[in-house]
Amino acid sequence: MHGRGQNIRARIQLEGYIIRVNYLFSAWRPSHEKKIVPEKEKPTARRGEKRPVLSPLNYRDSVRRAYQAARETPSLFDKLFCYCYCDRSFGHKSLLSCYATTHAAG
Repeated sequence: MHGRGQNIRARIQLEGYIIRVNYLFSAWRPSHEKKIVPEKEKPTARRGEKRPVLSPLNYRDSVRRAYQAARETPSLFDKLFCYCYCDRSFGHKSLLSCYATTHAAG
């Protein structure tokens, strides 16, 4: 009987622990509310960047790979909004604009 009592006690402690952990993680989960995305930030049609992507050979490592990806898929990059809002300060049209300049290199 002594062993069974310990098992029940351990189970109750474990269940309490699980409930506390679930509560903590539920507080950290992001909200499931839909964020309203401004129209200009939605990936839609090309935005019209005409300049060529700079050579990936000018850069190293991950920056080189990013410039190579932009060079291989310019139509995709031209549909994407740049979240550093360089359209306001640099007059960029899309994320592709960053790769037509040194802006994407940091």
